[in-house]
Amino acid sequence: MPDADVPSPALALIELIATAIRNELGAEIDAYPGQRQPERADPLNRAFRAVVRAIVRHITGLDVSPDLVSLTLLQVTQRRLTSEGWDERQVRFLIDQEPGHPDDWLTFLLLSSRPQIEPLLDPDASNQV
Repeated sequence: MPDADVPSPALALIELIATAIRNELGAEIDAYPGQRQPERADPLNRAFRAVVRAIVRHITGLDVSPDLVSLTLLQVTQRRLTSEGWDERQVRFLIDQEPGHPDDWLTFLLLSSRPQIEPLLDPDASNQV
């Protein structure tokens, strides 16, 4: 992904919206990714990505490339996970769960509640009863 600066106001607004969605829906959120087929992602996931494109376009006044949307989602997702106390290794592990960093996976990590994400860090623990 080419180096690009995502304007801070865009990142802050996207973070605010993602937090509001998580707070409103909590564990009820169903922002499932498309399993390497972003067009098969949950409608909420796809709608949020459209909102991200619109925000970045509005703030920059430019046509927004897919790479810039991906970079924006990556940065906001990293900020969210880090602010919630996951360390750098855990953040990288979570993001790398879907090779190629498709936007639908980043959106899943951004919108899903912490209890929905935690089992991804230790898949074996979820199999123990």
